[in-house]
Amino acid sequence: MRLFFVLANIFLFGTAFWLLENALVPFIVAWVLAYLLAPVVDGISRYMWREAAILICFIVVTVVFVAIMFGVIPRLQHQISSFLKNLPQYMKEIDLLTSHLFQRLNIHMNAQQIGVHLQKALNDFGSRLMTAPGAWVSTAAQMVEAIVYVVLIPVIAFYLLRDWHGLAAGIESFLYVSGRRKVE
Repeated sequence: MRLFFVLANIFLFGTAFWLLENALVPFIVAWVLAYLLAPVVDGISRYMWREAAILICFIVVTVVFVAIMFGVIPRLQHQISSFLKNLPQYMKEIDLLTSHLFQRLNIHMNAQQIGVHLQKALNDFGSRLMTAPGAWVSTAAQMVEAIVYVVLIPVIAFYLLRDWHGLAAGIESFLYVSGRRKVE
């Protein structure tokens, strides 16, 4: 009977998370961000107000993220376009190697057919990677959603970080009693 209740609860919580997925995303991302930044904020807050330490961490994370995005995405797009341009030559070499391998192993398969499917899959994957950075702002609704996330996630993370120790104590109080460690 207990197994039934556990499975029913898992099903209900899974359904709730699935239905509320879009509403929960900023909270989950903010929680992860707060979890990762909490030790840094604790260290910096020894020397200044906690709110100032949080803002400094956010500024540093934002600058690093923007620098990575502007440095990595153009290079990644260049690498992908170069790969796609050279893909036919790569596929010829793979076809040659696989045909020799199949002959040596006495396997009767058409290596060119495999190469054609692999080339198509790689072309599709590469073209999706090329369009991915701009695809999330392709519609007005997605653009508004992205702006809301960019504004909402830091605000939620700020308040989570500000009250981090109280939240951690509250979560610990929900642990079931026999699992808690006794501090004497």
